[in-house]
Amino acid sequence: ENLGKSQNKGFEGRVNVRALSDAQRDLHLSVFGSIQHNTNKIKEISDALTSINDEKDADKGLTSDPDEREATTKPSVRYEEGQSMSAIWAVRSLGIDPGTGNELFLDKDGNITYTWDADDQVVCGDEQPKYTGTFGFNLDWKGFTVNTSFYFRLGGQMYNQTLVDKVEDADLQYNVDRRVYTGRWTTPGQQAQYKRLTDPPYFTRPTSRFVQDLSELQMTSLNVGYDFRNCKFMQSGVIERLKLSFYMNDVFRASTVKIERGTDYPFARSFSFQLQATF
Repeated sequence: ENLGKSQNKGFEGRVNVRALSDAQRDLHLSVFGSIQHNTNKIKEISDALTSINDEKDADKGLTSDPDEREATTKPSVRYEEGQSMSAIWAVRSLGIDPGTGNELFLDKDGNITYTWDADDQVVCGDEQPKYTGTFGFNLDWKGFTVNTSFYFRLGGQMYNQTLVDKVEDADLQYNVDRRVYTGRWTTPGQQAQYKRLTDPPYFTRPTSRFVQDLSELQMTSLNVGYDFRNCKFMQSGVIERLKLSFYMNDVFRASTVKIERGTDYPFARSFSFQLQATF
Protein backbone atom coordinates (compact mmCIF):
# COMPACT_ATOMS: atom_id res chain seq x y z
CA GLU A 1 0.00 0.00 0.00
CA ASN A 2 1.17 3.52 -0.75
CA LEU A 3 1.30 4.97 2.79
CA GLY A 4 1.74 8.58 1.73
CA LYS A 5 4.16 11.26 0.62
CA SER A 6 6.79 13.26 2.47
CA GLN A 7 9.06 16.12 1.51
CA ASN A 8 12.63 16.78 2.65
CA LYS A 9 14.52 20.01 2.07
CA GLY A 10 17.94 21.08 3.21
CA PHE A 11 21.55 21.73 2.39
CA GLU A 12 25.01 20.54 3.36
CA GLY A 13 28.30 22.38 3.20
CA ARG A 14 31.88 21.26 3.84
CA VAL A 15 35.23 22.99 4.01
CA ASN A 16 38.75 21.66 4.42
CA VAL A 17 41.52 24.26 4.38
CA ARG A 18 45.24 24.03 4.89
CA ALA A 19 45.48 27.17 6.96
CA LEU A 20 49.25 27.26 7.42
CA SER A 21 52.26 25.36 6.15
CA ASP A 22 55.85 26.37 6.82
CA ALA A 23 58.51 23.80 5.96
CA GLN A 24 61.33 25.84 7.51
CA ARG A 25 59.63 25.90 10.90
CA ASP A 26 58.28 22.35 10.46
CA LEU A 27 54.74 23.66 10.98
CA HIS A 28 51.55 22.42 9.38
CA LEU A 29 47.99 23.41 10.31
CA SER A 30 44.70 22.52 8.64
CA VAL A 31 41.10 23.13 9.66
CA PHE A 32 37.89 21.46 8.57
CA GLY A 33 34.19 21.93 9.11
CA SER A 34 30.74 20.96 7.90
CA ILE A 35 27.17 22.12 8.43
CA GLN A 36 23.83 20.54 7.56
CA HIS A 37 20.25 21.74 7.64
CA ASN A 38 17.20 19.64 6.90
CA THR A 39 13.45 19.91 7.27
CA ASN A 40 10.78 17.34 6.54
CA LYS A 41 7.05 17.56 6.08
CA ILE A 42 4.32 14.98 5.57
CA LYS A 43 2.45 15.90 2.39
CA GLU A 44 -0.09 13.10 2.28
CA ILE A 45 -0.99 10.06 4.38
CA SER A 46 -3.16 7.01 3.89
CA ASP A 47 -5.95 5.71 6.09
CA ALA A 48 -3.56 3.05 7.38
CA LEU A 49 -1.31 5.66 8.98
CA THR A 50 -4.31 7.45 10.45
CA SER A 51 -5.37 4.23 12.15
CA ILE A 52 -1.87 3.85 13.60
CA ASN A 53 -2.31 7.22 15.32
CA ASP A 54 -5.55 5.98 16.87
CA GLU A 55 -3.92 2.76 18.08
CA LYS A 56 -1.07 4.62 19.77
CA ASP A 57 -3.49 7.02 21.43
CA ALA A 58 -5.43 4.06 22.81
CA ASP A 59 -2.21 2.65 24.30
CA LYS A 60 -1.92 5.76 26.45
CA GLY A 61 -5.05 5.00 28.49
CA LEU A 62 -4.80 5.29 32.28
CA THR A 63 -2.85 2.31 33.60
CA SER A 64 -0.24 1.54 36.22
CA ASP A 65 0.96 -1.69 34.58
CA PRO A 66 4.81 -1.52 34.41
CA ASP A 67 4.75 -3.55 31.20
CA GLU A 68 2.85 -0.72 29.49
CA ARG A 69 5.12 2.09 30.69
CA GLU A 70 6.93 2.67 27.37
CA ALA A 71 3.78 2.85 25.26
CA THR A 72 2.10 5.04 27.87
CA THR A 73 4.68 7.68 28.75
CA LYS A 74 6.69 8.29 25.59
CA PRO A 75 5.50 10.65 22.85
CA SER A 76 4.51 8.68 19.76
CA VAL A 77 5.42 9.41 16.19
CA ARG A 78 2.23 10.80 14.71
CA TYR A 79 1.40 11.09 11.04
CA GLU A 80 -0.40 14.33 10.27
CA GLU A 81 -0.41 16.09 6.92
CA GLY A 82 1.57 19.31 7.01
CA GLN A 83 3.58 18.27 10.09
CA SER A 84 7.12 17.02 10.54
CA MET A 85 7.80 13.31 11.01
CA SER A 86 10.12 14.23 13.89
CA ALA A 87 7.57 16.45 15.66
CA ILE A 88 7.08 15.94 19.40
CA TRP A 89 3.39 15.49 20.15
CA ALA A 90 2.17 16.18 23.67
CA VAL A 91 -0.59 17.90 25.62
CA ARG A 92 0.16 21.50 26.57
CA SER A 93 0.88 21.88 30.27
CA LEU A 94 0.44 24.82 32.64
CA GLY A 95 2.63 23.14 35.27
CA ILE A 96 1.76 21.71 38.66
CA ASP A 97 -1.23 23.17 40.48
CA PRO A 98 0.08 24.47 43.86
CA GLY A 99 -3.25 23.69 45.49
CA THR A 100 -3.62 20.03 44.54
CA GLY A 101 -0.25 18.85 43.23
CA ASN A 102 -1.86 17.65 40.01
CA GLU A 103 -0.85 18.78 36.55
CA LEU A 104 -2.89 21.41 34.75
CA PHE A 105 -3.43 20.99 31.00
CA LEU A 106 -4.82 23.02 28.14
CA ASP A 107 -7.25 21.14 25.95
CA LYS A 108 -7.51 21.65 22.20
CA ASP A 109 -9.97 24.52 22.73
CA GLY A 110 -7.70 26.33 25.20
CA ASN A 111 -9.65 25.36 28.32
CA ILE A 112 -7.86 24.46 31.57
CA THR A 113 -8.34 20.88 32.74
CA TYR A 114 -6.83 18.29 35.07
CA THR A 115 -7.53 15.50 32.58
CA TRP A 116 -4.98 14.33 30.04
CA ASP A 117 -6.70 13.49 26.75
CA ALA A 118 -4.98 12.10 23.66
CA ASP A 119 -7.23 14.27 21.48
CA ASP A 120 -5.60 17.37 22.99
CA GLN A 121 -2.11 16.50 21.75
CA VAL A 122 -0.42 19.19 19.63
CA VAL A 123 3.07 19.74 18.26
CA CYS A 124 5.19 20.98 21.17
CA GLY A 125 8.60 20.74 19.52
CA ASP A 126 10.68 19.01 16.87
CA GLU A 127 13.56 16.62 17.45
CA GLN A 128 15.12 17.67 14.14
CA PRO A 129 17.75 20.35 14.89
CA LYS A 130 17.93 23.43 12.71
CA TYR A 131 21.65 22.99 12.13
CA THR A 132 24.18 20.28 12.87
CA GLY A 133 27.81 20.02 11.94
CA THR A 134 31.38 19.18 12.80
CA PHE A 135 34.63 21.10 12.90
CA GLY A 136 38.17 20.70 14.13
CA PHE A 137 41.83 21.19 13.31
CA ASN A 138 45.01 19.18 12.75
CA LEU A 139 48.33 20.61 13.92
CA ASP A 140 51.86 19.30 13.41
CA TRP A 141 54.73 21.37 14.83
CA LYS A 142 58.26 20.05 15.28
CA GLY A 143 57.00 16.57 16.03
CA PHE A 144 54.10 17.61 18.23
CA THR A 145 50.69 16.68 16.79
CA VAL A 146 47.21 17.69 17.90
CA ASN A 147 44.06 16.44 16.18
CA THR A 148 40.62 17.52 17.40
CA SER A 149 37.04 16.95 16.38
CA PHE A 150 33.89 18.78 17.55
CA TYR A 151 30.18 18.29 16.95
CA PHE A 152 27.44 20.90 17.36
CA ARG A 153 23.69 21.13 17.03
CA LEU A 154 21.60 24.29 17.16
CA GLY A 155 17.86 24.47 17.62
CA GLY A 156 15.30 21.74 17.96
CA GLN A 157 13.91 20.11 21.07
CA MET A 158 14.03 16.85 22.99
CA TYR A 159 11.62 15.04 25.28
CA ASN A 160 13.49 14.45 28.53
CA GLN A 161 12.26 10.92 29.10
CA THR A 162 14.80 10.20 31.83
CA LEU A 163 13.17 12.81 34.08
CA VAL A 164 9.85 11.05 33.56
CA ASP A 165 11.21 7.56 34.26
CA LYS A 166 13.67 8.33 37.05
CA VAL A 167 11.89 11.14 38.90
CA GLU A 168 8.19 11.52 38.24
CA ASP A 169 7.36 7.86 37.61
CA ALA A 170 10.15 6.38 39.73
CA ASP A 171 9.52 3.06 41.47
CA LEU A 172 9.81 3.86 45.20
CA GLN A 173 10.70 0.26 46.02
CA TYR A 174 14.21 0.91 44.75
CA ASN A 175 16.89 3.59 45.07
CA VAL A 176 15.63 6.76 43.44
CA ASP A 177 16.86 10.16 42.32
CA ARG A 178 16.91 12.68 45.20
CA ARG A 179 14.54 14.90 43.21
CA VAL A 180 11.78 12.39 43.96
CA TYR A 181 11.82 13.84 47.49
CA THR A 182 13.02 17.39 46.90
CA GLY A 183 11.22 18.34 43.69
CA ARG A 184 7.77 16.79 43.99
CA TRP A 185 4.66 18.46 45.38
CA THR A 186 3.94 17.58 49.00
CA THR A 187 1.93 20.39 50.66
CA PRO A 188 -0.79 22.82 49.48
CA GLY A 189 0.61 26.09 48.16
CA GLN A 190 3.96 24.59 47.20
CA GLN A 191 5.48 25.57 43.86
CA ALA A 192 6.81 22.27 42.51
CA GLN A 193 8.31 21.05 39.27
CA TYR A 194 6.93 17.52 39.60
CA LYS A 195 3.44 16.33 40.48
CA ARG A 196 2.45 14.70 43.75
CA LEU A 197 2.80 11.02 44.49
CA THR A 198 -0.42 9.31 43.48
CA ASP A 199 -2.10 6.11 44.48
CA PRO A 200 -2.32 4.20 42.19
CA PRO A 201 0.83 5.55 40.51
CA TYR A 202 -0.59 6.45 37.11
CA PHE A 203 2.22 7.16 34.68
CA THR A 204 2.91 10.62 33.29
CA ARG A 205 1.50 10.96 29.78
CA PRO A 206 3.30 13.03 27.11
CA THR A 207 3.25 16.63 28.32
CA SER A 208 4.95 19.82 27.17
CA ARG A 209 6.44 20.06 30.68
CA PHE A 210 9.26 17.74 29.59
CA VAL A 211 9.87 19.24 26.14
CA GLN A 212 13.17 21.13 26.34
CA ASP A 213 15.12 23.24 23.84
CA LEU A 214 18.33 21.47 22.90
CA SER A 215 21.52 23.03 21.58
CA GLU A 216 24.87 21.49 22.36
CA LEU A 217 28.57 21.45 21.65
CA GLN A 218 30.65 18.29 22.03
CA MET A 219 34.37 17.73 21.76
CA THR A 220 34.13 14.23 20.35
CA SER A 221 37.81 13.36 20.17
CA LEU A 222 41.28 14.57 21.06
CA ASN A 223 44.52 13.03 19.84
CA VAL A 224 47.83 14.39 21.09
CA GLY A 225 51.17 12.92 20.11
CA TYR A 226 54.89 13.47 19.79
CA ASP A 227 57.15 12.10 17.08
CA PHE A 228 60.76 11.85 18.24
CA ARG A 229 62.07 12.28 14.69
CA ASN A 230 63.92 15.50 15.56
CA CYS A 231 65.67 14.13 18.65
CA LYS A 232 69.42 13.50 18.46
CA PHE A 233 69.27 9.91 19.71
CA MET A 234 67.20 9.03 16.64
CA GLN A 235 70.20 9.77 14.43
CA SER A 236 72.03 6.69 15.68
CA GLY A 237 69.92 4.56 13.37
CA VAL A 238 69.03 1.98 16.03
CA ILE A 239 65.40 3.13 16.07
CA GLU A 240 63.87 4.04 12.74
CA ARG A 241 60.78 5.71 14.23
CA LEU A 242 59.46 6.41 17.72
CA LYS A 243 56.10 8.03 18.47
CA LEU A 244 54.07 8.50 21.65
CA SER A 245 50.35 9.38 21.48
CA PHE A 246 47.31 9.87 23.69
CA TYR A 247 43.69 9.55 22.55
CA MET A 248 40.45 10.50 24.32
CA ASN A 249 36.85 10.47 23.14
CA ASP A 250 33.80 12.39 24.44
CA VAL A 251 36.09 14.98 26.02
CA PHE A 252 33.34 17.37 27.10
CA ARG A 253 29.77 18.41 26.41
CA ALA A 254 28.07 21.78 26.80
CA SER A 255 24.31 21.59 26.47
CA THR A 256 21.21 23.65 27.15
CA VAL A 257 19.69 20.49 28.66
CA LYS A 258 21.19 18.90 31.74
CA ILE A 259 22.50 15.50 30.73
CA GLU A 260 19.89 12.93 31.72
CA ARG A 261 20.76 9.44 30.58
CA GLY A 262 20.06 7.25 33.62
CA THR A 263 22.13 4.14 34.29
CA ASP A 264 20.98 1.94 31.41
CA TYR A 265 22.94 3.89 28.79
CA PRO A 266 25.49 6.16 30.50
CA PHE A 267 28.11 8.19 28.67
CA ALA A 268 31.28 6.18 28.11
CA ARG A 269 34.53 8.13 28.04
CA SER A 270 37.65 6.22 27.01
CA PHE A 271 41.37 6.98 27.16
CA SER A 272 44.28 5.27 25.46
CA PHE A 273 48.06 5.66 25.31
CA GLN A 274 50.13 4.28 22.48
CA LEU A 275 53.84 3.88 21.92
CA GLN A 276 55.00 3.06 18.38
CA ALA A 277 58.58 1.96 17.74
CA THR A 278 60.09 0.79 14.47
CA PHE A 279 63.58 -0.73 14.44
